[in-house]
Amino acid sequence: MATALAAWCGWGIARLALPESLQRWVGLLAPLLGYCLVLVVGYWIVRDWVGLWGVLLVVLLLGGIFNLLAWQRTGPPRIQPRREQLPVLILLVVTLLVGVAPLISYGYPAIIGGNWDVENYLPTARYLERAPVSAIATAPPNPLRDLNAFPPSKGLTLGFSIWQGSVDLLTGSEAITTFAIILAWLRMMGVGAVYILFRSIMGLTRGYALLGAAFVSAGALLLWVELFNFGMQMSAWPLIPLGLVVGIAAAQDTSNRGVRSAHKALPVLAGAGLAISALPVAYYPALTLFGPLAVGLGLAVLVRSNRRAQLLASAVVMALFAIVFAIPTIGAYFEGFSFRYGEKLTTLGLFRYVPLTDFVGFTPFDLRAPKDVSVPVEGWLGLLALASLMVADLALGKRRDRWIGLVLGAAAYMAWLRWGQEYPYAYMKGGAYAAFPFLGLAAAGLQALGVKRETRNVKRDYRSLVTGHWSLVVGVALLVFMGIAQNDMLSGFLGRPRLYTAQMPDLLSLRQQIPAGIKVTYTSDPRIDTVTNGLAAYMLDHTTMLGSAQTGYSAPWSNGDPDDIGDFGLLSFQEDPSLLGFSPEGRIWQGGSFVLYRKPDDVKAHLPLNRTLNQGEIMELSLGQDDLSEAPAALPGGQKRQVQLSLASFTGGSVLVDGGISFSIPPGGSTLVTPVLGTPHKLTLRNDGRTPLTISAATLREPGQHQIGAVIPQPMTVLAHARSSVQGQAVATSIDTLAPNIGPVALEVDIWDTPRGLHYGSYGVEQPRVDAQRSFTLTLDLPSGRMTSADDKGAALPLGATFEGLKPGDYAARLNIKAGTRLLATSGDLFTFSVSEGGAITNVSSKEAPTLATSADRPLTPLADTRVGEDVKLLGYALGDKEVEPGNLMSITLWWEVMSDGLDERSVLLHLRDAKGEKKAQGDGPPANGGRPTSTWRKGEVIIDHHTIEVPPDTPEGSYNLAVGMYRFPSLEQLPISQGDKALESNVLLVSVEVKR
Repeated sequence: MATALAAWCGWGIARLALPESLQRWVGLLAPLLGYCLVLVVGYWIVRDWVGLWGVLLVVLLLGGIFNLLAWQRTGPPRIQPRREQLPVLILLVVTLLVGVAPLISYGYPAIIGGNWDVENYLPTARYLERAPVSAIATAPPNPLRDLNAFPPSKGLTLGFSIWQGSVDLLTGSEAITTFAIILAWLRMMGVGAVYILFRSIMGLTRGYALLGAAFVSAGALLLWVELFNFGMQMSAWPLIPLGLVVGIAAAQDTSNRGVRSAHKALPVLAGAGLAISALPVAYYPALTLFGPLAVGLGLAVLVRSNRRAQLLASAVVMALFAIVFAIPTIGAYFEGFSFRYGEKLTTLGLFRYVPLTDFVGFTPFDLRAPKDVSVPVEGWLGLLALASLMVADLALGKRRDRWIGLVLGAAAYMAWLRWGQEYPYAYMKGGAYAAFPFLGLAAAGLQALGVKRETRNVKRDYRSLVTGHWSLVVGVALLVFMGIAQNDMLSGFLGRPRLYTAQMPDLLSLRQQIPAGIKVTYTSDPRIDTVTNGLAAYMLDHTTMLGSAQTGYSAPWSNGDPDDIGDFGLLSFQEDPSLLGFSPEGRIWQGGSFVLYRKPDDVKAHLPLNRTLNQGEIMELSLGQDDLSEAPAALPGGQKRQVQLSLASFTGGSVLVDGGISFSIPPGGSTLVTPVLGTPHKLTLRNDGRTPLTISAATLREPGQHQIGAVIPQPMTVLAHARSSVQGQAVATSIDTLAPNIGPVALEVDIWDTPRGLHYGSYGVEQPRVDAQRSFTLTLDLPSGRMTSADDKGAALPLGATFEGLKPGDYAARLNIKAGTRLLATSGDLFTFSVSEGGAITNVSSKEAPTLATSADRPLTPLADTRVGEDVKLLGYALGDKEVEPGNLMSITLWWEVMSDGLDERSVLLHLRDAKGEKKAQGDGPPANGGRPTSTWRKGEVIIDHHTIEVPPDTPEGSYNLAVGMYRFPSLEQLPISQGDKALESNVLLVSVEVKR
């Protein structure tokens, strides 16, 4: 569709406005000129008027008018390409296929590279599809909306988003699915423009122009720029050689005696001006390369011309056309781009200058390579061969003056980036642009060596034929050498995406789950990393987001009142939905790190509290018909409401409601449902017990089927309260726990420098089912990372620990509640400290986190009515990872519900099976590693059962199943498993997994 749109918009312009010398290239140049028309006209329109739907109407109409005029004046288009162009088309297809090869290896559309700039490109394309730039700020609240409401503030040029959004509108596609493909399309179009430049302007014959374009296509650095998500840079890439081609040809043709009338010259110069004006729409800095190249090549043409005054006049008129077409970009430049590109704001961690072997493609660019990386000998040999060919053309070539001008322009540009700007990041990206003149000169050198100078008789003796063959062999050898380097670089992007690895392709279907224009509560879970927040925000751009989030590029963002609750909730798969006003039964979708819940119809507001009331302490809530507030407030009323309170207590107690009704609170978690209340109302809660009472949240509901004025125990709730104290260079963390009717769970102190992704260590103690409050202490020596554990009587406890080592950073510790590898809840900061560059521990401080109360009966994949025998249910499971490498451990956590007392001894069956059902590995064992034998299970309990299985190192890649079952021990009698009325084959549940290297 991109090619069709570009060809429709460009064929008439190419036939009417291309210089006569370029008319033979209409088939290749028409899409490039159509691309320019969409960018320039699109920028004029979307700045203030309408969105891309209006742009499409205008450009399709303009394209149709130009096509009709061209058909009338020059005849119908030539459908069959010229024979000379077929090899070029093959090269372009190969270029495109290489660019999308990672997507082919994934098997689904994705963002390939790790560059976060997609937070600008994807939402901007989506917003422009609906409205102009000026209306982005009025779109529904979203962190990416605010990030991109004023593109100059981010240094974002709009060309790429205009083009992508236009193609997406025509195809009905999702921007995230077309992003990588359009980047590959742009690199392909640039290679085509380079071929025409070499062939028509620089004097190369068909074979050597094709070889030079193949050198450019095989360049690893330019491919890296494409794969790493640099949309602005790739949108400008084909415009640089295109501007040189049509600019030089237009100036030459209109200065000749054959084209002297204005009605013939002006369309040609206007067409060239259009091509040049598209550059700032796509990417302003591209002009810093285009300028030196155009000046160098233009001076070479000017020196050889015998009509210099006419040539200069044509160039001036062409420049005036370009300035007029690009007028809107001038203002935008001074609104923000001048600052963004005047400062060295981006490095990507690149503080070295890429070697010349990377620049010309003999070694693969690696962003993570150390500063002092050495270049292999073969890289220097390839560079020497390339330099020798360049010298050969400068000595023997026919158009060496043009090559000198072009190469000097590129060399001046690279020297400016290297010594004038001293900016390694820009030097790398500029090198991806500026390599093509040097590679073309090398191809010209091969031509100069391989083609004997013409004579009147054009004799082809044996010597010239052999020389020609050897030049071809050398060229192909260099191309193969460059292809190997490109393949080495490309291999790093195959297998799985660099960005959103755990989220794609699941989140591609999220947008279809949520209607447009409604409110969505978004998770505030700190465990969701910022770039994943950006992906979720992109998927929610058609809704009003509520909550708080920070994306990769946006500042911390929030929207909505504290008691707002959306029609849907997109929550972390590790969050307890009941604490956010949603019901586990409301789950309607799951993908990546997220679960989507539908709000119960009777819920009107939800207020997170995390308040602890000590003995005699009072809390007041103001109620409206749709509002909840801790502060006194005049709220609208008139409707009957109930309040549902999520409570937690280690020992139980009582609470007095509105000074008159006392409710007894059991140990553990519980829900208090107030009597029906008129609104507005001030609800008073008083802790009448002797121990602290935690109120996690309050939910305002319509009166309905709920119990009225009652306390409902939540028996599967785990409670944990932690407080830390500093003792010199050690920190002691005391933890109280309660887990009636469920277990075992792990209590873990996890320490991270989250912004930098540095892990200090994690330390955990496994807790069995605990009917009464239990206490223990973890004491950590910070310099050594050594942790000790003891219960409240001083006895040592078994401890699981990992210490990553001291790395400079600012660390914070949190308390995690885990079921196997499934994280159920996490606290606020328990203690913080810093590690200096020398390894010294400083700034140690401690805090007391609120009591954690979370339902532990939350398998990541719940199962409906799955029975094992007659007395056990399998409620669900959680995989540690859906993919595992051979030689590593695969983990699974199972949730068993006990239906009756007095079970016999049983063991859990766990087999890794291939597609044929053959067993490849086995991890059978008693539940909870022997900690909860089935003979001790009692009716009503939920057993959390974690298992691991080692995948043999020689296991082939592919799809496998984990077979889960249960058998009696020691008789080995396997128990039947059924789901509803259906018995499962072989009495096992099959869980799909992938083995990947």
